[in-house]
Amino acid sequence: MDTPKWVKWVFVLIVFVVASVGIVWFSGFLFFVLSKANPIGKTDFLTWWTYWEGYQNNPEIAKRLTVALIGAAVACYGVPLIGLIVAMRDQRALHGTARFATKAEVTKAGLFGNTGIIVGKMGKRFMMFAGMQFVLLAAPTRSGKGVSTVIPNLLNWSESVVVTDIKLENFLITSKFRRAYGHSVFLFNPFAVTGDEAGNPLECRSHRYNPLGYISDDLRLRVTDILGIGYSLYPGEGRDSFFDDSARNLFLGLCLYLCETPTLPRTLGELLRQSSGKGKPIKEHIQGFITERNYREYANIMLNEVGDDRDEVISAVMTIRKCDYEDADALCNEAPTMIAENVPAADVVELEVLLQSTGCEFELDRFLTPLQVWDGVGLPMLSSECVDALNRFTSTSDNTMSSIMATFNVPLTLWSSPVIDAATSANDFDLRLVRKQLMSIYLGIPARNLPEAKVILNLFHTQLVSLNTDRVLHSTPELKYTCLMLDDEFTAPGRINIIDKSNSFMAGYGLRLLTIIQSPGQLEAEPPRGYGKESARTLMTNHALQIMFTPRDQRDANEYSEMLGNDTVHSRSTSTGRGGTGHSEQHGEGAGQKRALMWPQELKEMPQNRQVIGMENCKPILCDKIFYYAEPVFIDRLKSVSPTLAALGKKLPTKDQLEKVWGGGELAAPTPLLDLELHEAIVHDRVREATVEDVAKGIDLHRVALDMSKIKVVEGEDGIGDDQIEDFVNDFFGALGTVDAEPEENDYYSEDGSAAPISDAELAELEADAAREEAEETPAPTPAKAPAKAAVVPAAIAAVVEIPEVAPLAEPVHEENEFLTDEELAALAEVADDYYPEGDEYIPDDSEVFAGFDEFVEEPEISIENAESLPVLDLSVLDTRTGQNR
Repeated sequence: MDTPKWVKWVFVLIVFVVASVGIVWFSGFLFFVLSKANPIGKTDFLTWWTYWEGYQNNPEIAKRLTVALIGAAVACYGVPLIGLIVAMRDQRALHGTARFATKAEVTKAGLFGNTGIIVGKMGKRFMMFAGMQFVLLAAPTRSGKGVSTVIPNLLNWSESVVVTDIKLENFLITSKFRRAYGHSVFLFNPFAVTGDEAGNPLECRSHRYNPLGYISDDLRLRVTDILGIGYSLYPGEGRDSFFDDSARNLFLGLCLYLCETPTLPRTLGELLRQSSGKGKPIKEHIQGFITERNYREYANIMLNEVGDDRDEVISAVMTIRKCDYEDADALCNEAPTMIAENVPAADVVELEVLLQSTGCEFELDRFLTPLQVWDGVGLPMLSSECVDALNRFTSTSDNTMSSIMATFNVPLTLWSSPVIDAATSANDFDLRLVRKQLMSIYLGIPARNLPEAKVILNLFHTQLVSLNTDRVLHSTPELKYTCLMLDDEFTAPGRINIIDKSNSFMAGYGLRLLTIIQSPGQLEAEPPRGYGKESARTLMTNHALQIMFTPRDQRDANEYSEMLGNDTVHSRSTSTGRGGTGHSEQHGEGAGQKRALMWPQELKEMPQNRQVIGMENCKPILCDKIFYYAEPVFIDRLKSVSPTLAALGKKLPTKDQLEKVWGGGELAAPTPLLDLELHEAIVHDRVREATVEDVAKGIDLHRVALDMSKIKVVEGEDGIGDDQIEDFVNDFFGALGTVDAEPEENDYYSEDGSAAPISDAELAELEADAAREEAEETPAPTPAKAPAKAAVVPAAIAAVVEIPEVAPLAEPVHEENEFLTDEELAALAEVADDYYPEGDEYIPDDSEVFAGFDEFVEEPEISIENAESLPVLDLSVLDTRTGQNR
């Protein structure tokens, strides 16, 4: 055991005092020796001073006294000084001096601060690890890592957080509290359909995350963004690297095709559908849309034989060549001859019919010509990067192409699920904002879906890190928040390549890891399941603080014991020897034995409420776990957002009470429903014409597919005029069904009965008459009546899916000109404080206003993909457009 420094210094002081007293006596003793006198019995503490006072003027005796004093000082100070130097020197124990840190050392390490990651509890104080360094928790399953580490941090961490929520408990318990304190809360729950007949508060509820939505619209950056996603899906490692590289090339080509086709959704689900060939062989499908977009078909027409009806043939040639009779007749005489060259494909059919009607013999030579500049017909040309990538795929042999397609489809097969496709069809949150805004994103992945969720989790973390490692934290005023990546079951998605490569520097960008694993062996598994031994050791080394729960595996216990170190323990030994008639005993202290700070079996027997913390520049810490349900500070935070828990007052809820509250969704933030029917209707282009009944019930604009082809886009180098603006507006609202080409029966008519429009003067006179009539009459309020005739909806609007019928509200019936008596008015006044009918006169009180603010759910701002290719008007509310090539 190490001797404290202060004890050593007290010992030095005592030795100094004793040595000083010894010098006084020993100097007199040496004087007698130098004077050849017997010092025994004659020397005392005043001997030297007595002779010095009497003989200091005698040179010979004074010299003896001086030599005696110096000799005594050397003897009394020198010998102890040598011993003290040896004693004060830190001696290294033979087997080490491992021990657990004291509370003072924990304080010195800075773990009793007010900010940071909560890592444990010592006494009554929480230990919090501040700064930007990482934390690693190694805890077997069902050892309490959620209630002791995950939930306490979610109830305390004030900045942005992204948490992997395996059982969705973290969201159900903490999300409402985080939302109440200023966070934008999102739940990405791609496996939202659980089939739980008992009732699940998150059934079919999820925010959406679209990986392809982060591809830049800048043509110079787009390829890099796509390849970043491609490397996550097809890492190109191992013996199948050729097929991974080829599949990534196909991924690049098809993604560019989606980006350059505004009528198609830019999603992984659509990418999978395009790779299926849309009912055709994949090679034919790809060559087909390349030809449609980048080539134009032409034909040459050869007249081989005039036939019997020469005059009809001459007339046809005059039409085709736009020449006179003589030139057409001369051409017919030269048959076989070329009568038309480079005829556009759109005109070929008409000319073919014309020539067939004359009875002549002709031949069509069709050919394709690549476009150099887009001619304005159809969709714009595909970029050279897109065409080159797709041509590299289609130029391979059939066998190689089949292998590439098999590799390409492996990570994308998950998107054949309509639920996954719907959950990744758009972006309800922006990963680029986690350092700019207070955001809490929960990745809800049920445990049974972890195997198939590997691709989504890997892709999500890859984009989270890559999108936030472009500029360091605080490099601009808007980059002001740290994002905690709380990764429960960190190894579930396998090796995340970007974390493996960036864990050494990502902390500088404001990304902090709280990594939770079951044992170090998970990290050491070979890729793609793990990180390999070398990378795993580097990753663990970059976690400055490591929390170890009671291990179950013997190998883990051995590793933890070795990590804690050894202590040197000295033992006293006694030996007894017998020989002849003699008897002897020897006693002594051994050189020291090695003793682990905690043996493996002691670690395995450690109580479930205890844990060990290993931290750099600090001795190991043996401390308590935190259980949030037993800590008033955390329960009070849940009570602030739960009326049921608040009703308990200062009492802590029981386990059943707490589970009933969060299991019923009372502690969860609102989450939107995934409209699977709408999504499937959009994907499969299931539309129908809207009916009068649809309009009468009210049409949700999210379920409307507007045919924008009916609207002419207004263009003009010098601006557009008032007439053009009016025509554009009329076209748009005409497509919505508010402008009818034919007048209705209730339209205004002129005096002669015609449908001529009413002049401004006549309209002003009618409005004035209506105003005078309203001023003269004060009828009793009556409920609004339904219009006599519903508007007719043109074919331009199509409801995507059927809207279920809703029973009409019961309306009170009043007779005309029925007035309330004074007694009835008084009775209504008495109950006015308790009941107000909904209407223009209803004014809520302050409590209702604030309650409304609490219940208000702010819809996230969703960026529009392909903004440059959208029509002039922003129709983002329609979500998608009916288009071709789908």
